[in-house]
Amino acid sequence: MNIKKTGLLLLLICMSVALFAQKNMTKKQETFQKSILEFLNEEKLSPATNNAHNAINFQDDEGDNYWILVYQEDPFYVVFQRAGFSFEKHERRGVLLACNELNNYSSAIKAYCNDSEIFIVIEQFVTDAEDFKYVFYRNLELLMDAADDFLEYYNEFKN
Repeated sequence: MNIKKTGLLLLLICMSVALFAQKNMTKKQETFQKSILEFLNEEKLSPATNNAHNAINFQDDEGDNYWILVYQEDPFYVVFQRAGFSFEKHERRGVLLACNELNNYSSAIKAYCNDSEIFIVIEQFVTDAEDFKYVFYRNLELLMDAADDFLEYYNEFKN
Protein backbone atom coordinates (compact mmCIF):
# COMPACT_ATOMS: atom_id res chain seq x y z
CA MET A 1 0.00 0.00 0.00
CA ASN A 2 1.45 3.37 -0.90
CA ILE A 3 1.63 6.40 1.39
CA LYS A 4 -1.46 8.08 -0.11
CA LYS A 5 -3.56 4.97 0.50
CA THR A 6 -2.15 4.63 4.01
CA GLY A 7 -2.97 8.26 4.74
CA LEU A 8 -6.50 7.80 3.44
CA LEU A 9 -6.95 4.67 5.56
CA LEU A 10 -5.75 6.51 8.65
CA LEU A 11 -8.10 9.40 7.94
CA LEU A 12 -11.03 7.00 7.61
CA ILE A 13 -10.14 5.31 10.90
CA CYS A 14 -10.02 8.66 12.70
CA MET A 15 -13.33 9.69 11.18
CA SER A 16 -15.01 6.42 12.19
CA VAL A 17 -13.85 6.80 15.78
CA ALA A 18 -15.15 10.39 15.80
CA LEU A 19 -18.55 9.20 14.59
CA PHE A 20 -18.86 6.93 17.60
CA ALA A 21 -17.85 9.66 20.06
CA GLN A 22 -20.55 10.80 22.42
CA LYS A 23 -20.80 12.98 25.48
CA ASN A 24 -23.28 11.16 27.71
CA MET A 25 -23.18 7.49 28.48
CA THR A 26 -26.32 5.39 28.64
CA LYS A 27 -27.19 3.41 31.78
CA LYS A 28 -25.96 0.22 30.08
CA GLN A 29 -22.65 1.87 29.21
CA GLU A 30 -22.29 3.17 32.77
CA THR A 31 -22.93 -0.33 34.14
CA PHE A 32 -20.41 -1.77 31.68
CA GLN A 33 -17.81 0.84 32.65
CA LYS A 34 -18.41 0.25 36.37
CA SER A 35 -17.87 -3.48 35.91
CA ILE A 36 -14.59 -2.86 34.09
CA LEU A 37 -13.46 -0.43 36.81
CA GLU A 38 -14.16 -3.06 39.47
CA PHE A 39 -12.28 -5.68 37.46
CA LEU A 40 -9.23 -3.43 37.01
CA ASN A 41 -9.26 -2.59 40.74
CA GLU A 42 -9.36 -6.31 41.57
CA GLU A 43 -6.38 -6.77 39.25
CA LYS A 44 -4.51 -4.00 41.14
CA LEU A 45 -4.25 -1.75 38.08
CA SER A 46 -5.56 1.39 39.88
CA PRO A 47 -7.94 2.65 37.19
CA ALA A 48 -9.38 6.14 37.03
CA THR A 49 -12.19 7.56 34.96
CA ASN A 50 -11.91 10.48 32.59
CA ASN A 51 -15.43 11.88 32.49
CA ALA A 52 -14.67 14.30 29.66
CA HIS A 53 -14.01 11.36 27.32
CA ASN A 54 -16.07 8.62 29.02
CA ALA A 55 -12.82 6.71 29.38
CA ILE A 56 -11.11 4.49 31.89
CA ASN A 57 -7.37 5.07 32.30
CA PHE A 58 -4.78 2.83 33.98
CA GLN A 59 -1.06 2.13 33.95
CA ASP A 60 0.71 -1.21 33.64
CA ASP A 61 3.66 -2.29 35.80
CA GLU A 62 6.06 -0.51 33.46
CA GLY A 63 4.22 2.81 33.70
CA ASP A 64 2.66 2.75 30.22
CA ASN A 65 -0.80 4.34 29.99
CA TYR A 66 -3.91 2.65 28.60
CA TRP A 67 -7.44 3.81 27.95
CA ILE A 68 -10.68 1.90 27.60
CA LEU A 69 -13.48 3.76 25.86
CA VAL A 70 -17.01 2.41 25.59
CA TYR A 71 -19.21 3.45 22.69
CA GLN A 72 -22.59 2.23 21.56
CA GLU A 73 -24.34 -0.77 23.06
CA ASP A 74 -26.09 -3.93 21.91
CA PRO A 75 -23.28 -4.86 21.36
CA PHE A 76 -20.84 -2.54 23.06
CA TYR A 77 -18.14 -1.05 20.87
CA VAL A 78 -14.97 -0.89 22.96
CA VAL A 79 -11.70 0.80 22.08
CA PHE A 80 -8.71 -0.40 24.11
CA GLN A 81 -5.83 2.00 23.47
CA ARG A 82 -2.22 2.13 24.51
CA ALA A 83 -0.46 5.45 24.88
CA GLY A 84 1.49 5.93 21.74
CA PHE A 85 4.62 7.81 20.93
CA SER A 86 5.23 11.40 19.98
CA PHE A 87 7.21 12.21 16.87
CA GLU A 88 8.60 15.17 15.01
CA LYS A 89 7.33 16.31 11.61
CA HIS A 90 10.48 15.13 9.82
CA GLU A 91 9.88 11.58 11.15
CA ARG A 92 6.39 11.29 9.63
CA ARG A 93 7.33 9.17 6.62
CA GLY A 94 8.99 6.52 8.81
CA VAL A 95 6.05 6.65 11.23
CA LEU A 96 3.52 6.07 8.45
CA LEU A 97 5.52 3.19 7.02
CA ALA A 98 5.88 1.62 10.49
CA CYS A 99 2.11 2.02 11.15
CA ASN A 100 1.38 0.38 7.81
CA GLU A 101 3.74 -2.49 8.53
CA LEU A 102 2.22 -3.02 11.99
CA ASN A 103 -1.30 -2.99 10.52
CA ASN A 104 -0.26 -5.52 7.87
CA TYR A 105 1.31 -8.04 10.23
CA SER A 106 -0.46 -7.71 13.58
CA SER A 107 -3.65 -9.46 14.59
CA ALA A 108 -6.40 -7.24 15.98
CA ILE A 109 -4.16 -4.16 16.16
CA LYS A 110 -4.68 -0.83 14.44
CA ALA A 111 -1.93 1.75 14.39
CA TYR A 112 -2.47 5.26 13.12
CA CYS A 113 -1.15 8.73 13.71
CA ASN A 114 -2.08 12.36 13.66
CA ASP A 115 0.45 15.16 13.14
CA SER A 116 2.50 14.34 16.24
CA GLU A 117 1.40 11.08 17.89
CA ILE A 118 1.03 7.41 17.11
CA PHE A 119 -2.01 5.53 18.44
CA ILE A 120 -2.11 1.76 18.91
CA VAL A 121 -5.60 0.35 19.51
CA ILE A 122 -7.74 -2.74 19.57
CA GLU A 123 -11.37 -2.14 18.63
CA GLN A 124 -13.94 -4.80 19.40
CA PHE A 125 -17.61 -5.50 19.82
CA VAL A 126 -18.62 -7.32 23.00
CA THR A 127 -22.01 -8.23 24.37
CA ASP A 128 -21.12 -7.55 28.00
CA ALA A 129 -18.28 -6.72 30.37
CA GLU A 130 -17.54 -10.42 30.92
CA ASP A 131 -16.64 -10.76 27.22
CA PHE A 132 -14.20 -7.87 27.57
CA LYS A 133 -12.69 -9.26 30.78
CA TYR A 134 -12.24 -12.66 29.17
CA VAL A 135 -9.88 -11.25 26.50
CA PHE A 136 -8.45 -8.38 28.56
CA TYR A 137 -5.03 -9.86 29.25
CA ARG A 138 -4.64 -11.20 25.73
CA ASN A 139 -5.47 -7.74 24.36
CA LEU A 140 -3.12 -6.08 26.85
CA GLU A 141 -0.34 -8.39 25.70
CA LEU A 142 -1.09 -7.60 22.05
CA LEU A 143 -0.92 -3.86 22.75
CA MET A 144 2.41 -4.23 24.57
CA ASP A 145 3.88 -6.34 21.78
CA ALA A 146 2.55 -3.96 19.13
CA ALA A 147 4.38 -1.04 20.73
CA ASP A 148 7.64 -2.99 20.61
CA ASP A 149 6.95 -4.08 17.03
CA PHE A 150 6.16 -0.51 16.01
CA LEU A 151 9.53 0.68 17.30
CA GLU A 152 11.33 -2.10 15.42
CA TYR A 153 9.52 -1.23 12.19
CA TYR A 154 10.14 2.47 12.71
CA ASN A 155 13.87 1.87 13.19
CA GLU A 156 13.90 0.03 9.85
CA PHE A 157 12.11 2.85 8.00
CA LYS A 158 13.28 6.04 9.68
CA ASN A 159 16.02 6.74 7.17
